[in-house]
Amino acid sequence: MKETDQTTTASTIQQKTPDALHADIEALLSSRCTIPGSLPQWERAFTKLCMAWGRIEDSINPVHIVYSADNGITEEPHIQYPQSITYHHTVNMLHGGATISAFCRFNTIPLIIADVGINQPEPVGLNLKAATGTKNFTKEPSMSKEEYTHVWNKAAQLITHQKEAGYNLISFGEMGIGNTTTSAAVLSALTGLPPEETVGYGSGASEETYRIKRDVVRRGLALHHDAMTSPQDILRCVGGFDLVALTSSMLACMEQQLPFVIDGFITAVALATAYAIDPKVADYALPSHQSRETGMTAALAFAHQPPESVMLHASMALGEGSGAVLMVQLLKTIYYAFTHIISLKDIFKETLP
Repeated sequence: MKETDQTTTASTIQQKTPDALHADIEALLSSRCTIPGSLPQWERAFTKLCMAWGRIEDSINPVHIVYSADNGITEEPHIQYPQSITYHHTVNMLHGGATISAFCRFNTIPLIIADVGINQPEPVGLNLKAATGTKNFTKEPSMSKEEYTHVWNKAAQLITHQKEAGYNLISFGEMGIGNTTTSAAVLSALTGLPPEETVGYGSGASEETYRIKRDVVRRGLALHHDAMTSPQDILRCVGGFDLVALTSSMLACMEQQLPFVIDGFITAVALATAYAIDPKVADYALPSHQSRETGMTAALAFAHQPPESVMLHASMALGEGSGAVLMVQLLKTIYYAFTHIISLKDIFKETLP
């Protein structure tokens, strides 16, 4: 069989019942000339992609989205970097000088930079902002209901546009000084875990700033306790615009039958929030790496992402979606392999034992 014939064979398995599709996927994988069970995690990832699409696609066509926003919590003393870094680094991403820019360029993956709340009047990249940053959640809710709804709807529309443009896999990243603090607060509110189990060191905090950071989260949770009666309320009260956009995007991916790849701690918390809203979103999510942030494991567990689904263990904590894009390239490689490796029938002309 020629290589092109195998691709045709794969792509002709169109929309079927989930059970019938799963059987076709298993038949395809078991027919390849690989040792049975020798690529188990990648077989599971391949299966998850196809089940999310509802068919076996010819190939992966990815796009990467980075949501950038500023956080009012940067007023607190544990933040070690000026808020303006969010703006300057987002400009850097847009102009091609950031890590994520290089990763996407090298791997020929389109990169979308979306401004959902940078503290500058002029937008950087795609303008989805409702405000120039959130408020300090130790004093008041992070955002108004109107601001929340604006970002939520704009992010969902962006995902619809990617589906219409022909992309079938989306990876997510984020940028925003202070967003490990907002993410830890959201995760504690969702799970009931204390800050000691959700707050990490972020961008190199000292022991003293780490202590202050835990206290900041604790104070925010206490202030908004009565108002946080739903996952959406949690996002609005102690989250960030990046988390709102990510959560909305993941649920929109589910609605559009688009599998998606998450990055590190912030995107894992967004997935946990999306899961709290609709557990079916777990079937569309593909983790990329095990961030070194304290709450990463708890966020993935809450979102029903088993440890074996996390492929990369490299102590990463960069953000931007750097781990997600590396995962996309691995997925493209394995997907191409499974749909192009010749079958055992093509090697052995006689019936196999």
